[in-house]
Amino acid sequence: NVVGKSLMHSAPLTTIAFERSILGKMGRYIVSIGILLFAFSTAISWAYYGDRALTYLVGPKYVIYYRVVYVAAFFIASFTDTTIVWSLSYITIAFMTVPNLIGLWILRKEIKSSIAEYWADFSVKYPEDRMSKKYRKKGRL
Repeated sequence: NVVGKSLMHSAPLTTIAFERSILGKMGRYIVSIGILLFAFSTAISWAYYGDRALTYLVGPKYVIYYRVVYVAAFFIASFTDTTIVWSLSYITIAFMTVPNLIGLWILRKEIKSSIAEYWADFSVKYPEDRMSKKYRKKGRL
């Protein structure tokens, strides 16, 4: 029986698991490189999304301030406990999700008609497709 809590989690646990596999010591480097590439690409993507959203909302004049704050926050986060970083990321994602959900609810009729139009066009182009038949049978088109 295994009792108690593991003192290892997240990236260190993954590193140990890869190291104990048939990859041996190379597993450690594979995980490290993978995490580095994933973190870098994620940081670039979120920076770009925020940049474009701010430009859309207030214009380009405040983008430089956003970039400075983003880089500073990214630097500080690299030295901060991961629990705090993940909690803050969950909060910021919630701040982005709520307005999007409200927008989807407001536009629900347009979304429904767009989906119906899409499936109508799809079933004309691909009459033998099972998904379009499913929608036709249920009277959604």
